[in-house]
Amino acid sequence: MLNATAMPAQTQQAWYNPGNYLSGLPDLLQAQSPRAPEYPVLDKVELTLKSLYAGRIGAQQAIQGLEGRWNLNTNGIQNRGLMGKGAMGAVGKTTLVAGGLSILRNMASLAQGDVNVARATGNVAADISAGAVGGLAAGALGALGSTAFINAGPGVAGFMGTVAGAIGFVAVDTLLSKTGVKDMISDAITGRLEGADGQSSLPVELSQQPYYPGY
Repeated sequence: MLNATAMPAQTQQAWYNPGNYLSGLPDLLQAQSPRAPEYPVLDKVELTLKSLYAGRIGAQQAIQGLEGRWNLNTNGIQNRGLMGKGAMGAVGKTTLVAGGLSILRNMASLAQGDVNVARATGNVAADISAGAVGGLAAGALGALGSTAFINAGPGVAGFMGTVAGAIGFVAVDTLLSKTGVKDMISDAITGRLEGADGQSSLPVELSQQPYYPGY
């Protein structure tokens, strides 16, 4: 059996992390392009707008569905149908809004020289993906909230559905941010575009490491 501890330090690194030391292997989860500076206040404003919009769409879809059925006391099967309708109604519109806001922000960052085209494209792709997933959650919860309070009147039902949907959108967006999923999507797209420009998507010191065949 090969004893890894007897190898030189550089060889041990290649043994434990072989993917990082294959000089021709692109790493789609890494990108050289710098990230845009953070603007916490602007991020919160953008998140609030998207979440309220997504929740409102889901609530409206549910209220319209209930009014179309002329049945305020829906059962579980009908509720699930309305949740699906709310989710599908919100996902497309929320994706467009999320993408539009992201394009505006990244165009501003490009104009200021904070990011390059590759990073801006990756950021937009990440925001669109997060908007789509958040829209599904917000639409479903918005429809559920409206259905639960429909007997209190369309106004109250719409408000409660909007709040429920907004909470769902914020929860999903926060989860995607905290777990690094949004950064991973951004880096993947950015790294691909860097590779298309003839640049390595790996840091220089890693891409120049020798490859040890046979280990």
